[in-house]
Amino acid sequence: MVTGRSDYIDGVIILAPVTITGNVTITGPVEVTGSVTISGSVTITSGHIIVDSGSITVSGNVTITAGHIIVDSGSITVSGTVSISGTVTVSGTVSISGTVTVSGTVTVSGTVSISGTVTVSGAVTISSGTVSITGTVNITGPVTVSSGNINVATAGGTNIIIDKLTQTAYVGRRQTMYPGEFTVDPTIYADNSKFGVWFSHGCLGFFNSLSIWLKNTTGAPLTIEYRAKAFPEGPDILTGLNVTQAANTTGYVNIFVRKPWYYDSLFLYNYSTDYTTSIQGGIYSDPTVQKGGFWVYSDLSGAQLSDVVAAYRLDMYLPVGSIPVSGTLNTIVIPNSVGTISHPVNTSINGGTTADLLATVYGAGEMLGLNVFTRQNVGSTVTDADQHIGIEVDGTAYVIKASDVVSIYQATVLGSAAPFVLLKYDASLNLYCWAITQKIPFQRSLRIYARNNAAAGQYMTAEVMFIYTLLR
Repeated sequence: MVTGRSDYIDGVIILAPVTITGNVTITGPVEVTGSVTISGSVTITSGHIIVDSGSITVSGNVTITAGHIIVDSGSITVSGTVSISGTVTVSGTVSISGTVTVSGTVTVSGTVSISGTVTVSGAVTISSGTVSITGTVNITGPVTVSSGNINVATAGGTNIIIDKLTQTAYVGRRQTMYPGEFTVDPTIYADNSKFGVWFSHGCLGFFNSLSIWLKNTTGAPLTIEYRAKAFPEGPDILTGLNVTQAANTTGYVNIFVRKPWYYDSLFLYNYSTDYTTSIQGGIYSDPTVQKGGFWVYSDLSGAQLSDVVAAYRLDMYLPVGSIPVSGTLNTIVIPNSVGTISHPVNTSINGGTTADLLATVYGAGEMLGLNVFTRQNVGSTVTDADQHIGIEVDGTAYVIKASDVVSIYQATVLGSAAPFVLLKYDASLNLYCWAITQKIPFQRSLRIYARNNAAAGQYMTAEVMFIYTLLR
C-alpha cells in the first residue's frame, strides 16, 4: 500500500492490490493484473498502462498527453475528468462518470460506459464493442464504426428525417388504425344519423380489412354498408363494404376489403340509413380518449362531433413513411380517364320543369368543354330568358340563360375565343347555340341539366355535347 504522496511510476508490474491517495504520473510502462485504487489524479506523459486482467479505479482526473492506455480484459473506472491527447485502446471495460475530452485516438472493441460529457476533436474508431453514453457527446472530428449498430433516440419535440429510403432495411409495415380503445360498450350516437371517422394521415397503402363494433338485439342477422372517401366532403371511392352482425350478438365484425388506397387520408362512414335501436355501435362518447389524427363527423358535410370516438379498426399495409414537404411544389397532373363523350337530347321539356342531360356523376375530374342547343318547340313560346342550362359542380349549381350569352355579345357577333361562345341564334324561333370552352374541374360530383322556366304547357328542346374526365 502506498499513501500520502505523489508517485512517479516507470516500469512497474502490479500484481497485488495497491491503494494510492496522492497524484500519479506515468512516464514508463505499467502492467496491471491486480487492482489499483487511486484517489488523486493520474497523468500519463509517456509510456503506457496495460490492464491485462486487473482493475484500476480513479476518483480524480485522468490526463493522457502522450503514451497510451490499453485495456485488454480488465477494467478502468474513473469518477473524475478524462482528457485524452494520446491513445486509448479498449478491449476490456472502461466506466467513466465524469467528463471525457478527446483530441487523440480512441479505439474500442470492448465496452465503454460514460455518464458524463464527451467532447471529441480527434478520431474515435469502434471496431466491434459497445459505447454507452448517458450524458452529452460533442464531436468535431470523424467517427468510424466498422461493425455494429448506431441506435439514435430523439429528444422531446425533435424529429429525425432519414433520406436513405433506398436501404433494404427500411421497409413498410402492417398497422391497425383505430381512434382508441374503450372500456364500456359503445352505443350508437343519439340522432341515429350517418356518421364517420376521418383518418387524417398515413393511410396510403393497401386497405386489407375493416372491423366495426356492432350490437344486434334482434333475432335476425343485420347488414350495414360502409363506404370510404379520401376526405369527408369528397366522392365515394370504395362502396359495398358490407358487414353483417349475427342475431343477438355483440362485438367486432370483420370484412376483408383488400383494395389499394391511393390517398394519405381516409374517411370511413356508415352509408346505410336503417340504423335503429335494433342495431347499435360504430361510435361512442368518451371525453377522455385522445383522438390524435382521428376525427368523427355526424354527417357528410364535415360537422365534427365533440367527445366522440369511432369504434372502427382499419388493417392497413403501409409503405415506407412519407417525409413532410413545405415550400413551393411543382406538381404533375395525374392522368385521368375519359368519363364519356356524350350527346344527350330532350325534345319535350315542359314549362316549369327541369330535365337531366347528365345525371349526377360522382368522382373527381374535369369537364373539358360543353356545346349547347336550345329552342322553343313549334306551337310554344319559350324566350331566351326562359331557356336555362345548369352546371352543378360539387353540389353547387351555376345557371346560364341563353339571354345572358346573347346579351354579352349584343346579338351581333358569332364565334369568339372567350369562355362563352355564341355560335348561332334565331330570335324569331327562339333558337340558340352556344358553347363553353373553359375547363371546369370538380372534386366530388358533376351534373348538367336544362330547365324550361316558361309557364306550364310551353315546351322546349335542349341538347348538349360534352367531354369530362374522371380521376382513376
